Amino acid sequence: CALPIWSFEETSAWATNCSTESVLDASGNGTTFAPCPNGSPATQDATGKFGSSVLLDGSADRLDSLADDAIMDVTASENLTLSAWVNFSSTANNGGIIQKKGGSAAAGNAGWLFTHFSTGNGGNFCIYVSDGTTQEEACTASYTTLSTWVHVVAVYDRTSS
Repeated sequence: CALPIWSFEETSAWATNCSTESVLDASGNGTTFAPCPNGSPATQDATGKFGSSVLLDGSADRLDSLADDAIMDVTASENLTLSAWVNFSSTANNGGIIQKKGGSAAAGNAGWLFTHFSTGNGGNFCIYVSDGTTQEEACTASYTTLSTWVHVVAVYDRTSS
C-alpha cells in the first residue's frame, strides 16, 4: 500500500495555527498535515528540488498530522520504505524528517521515525521502527553535505530487521 505523498503544491495559503490541516496529500489517501511553526511560520512555496518545498527553520517547526491515520501504520507483516528530498543549511540541530508516533519502544508508542542527527550526535540519518515493545534501528555513517538537495531513503525489511 502506498503511503501519502506531500508535494507542497497547494494553491491556497497554509494555516499556521497547528490545528488546520492545510498541507494536502496528493496520493488520494487523505492524510493531511497542519503546519505548526515555532516562532516564524514555515515557509510555503519555497523552491524545492522538483517544484515547491517547505522551509522549516530548524527550531522545532513541524507539520502535524492530527489524525492517527491507519494508512501510515506498519503491521507485523509489512516492510516500510520512506523517502524525502532534504537540503540542510546546518547540521547543528537534530531534525526529524517524517514520523508516525516517534518510533520509540515505549508502551503504546508503536510507530516509526526517519530522522537526521546533528554532527554533535553523529551527523547521520537513522530509521527507528517499533511495535510498542521492541525497537529496531539502523543509522548511516556521518553526513555533512550542506546546501545541496539530497534524496534520502530509509528501508525497513521486517524479515531481516
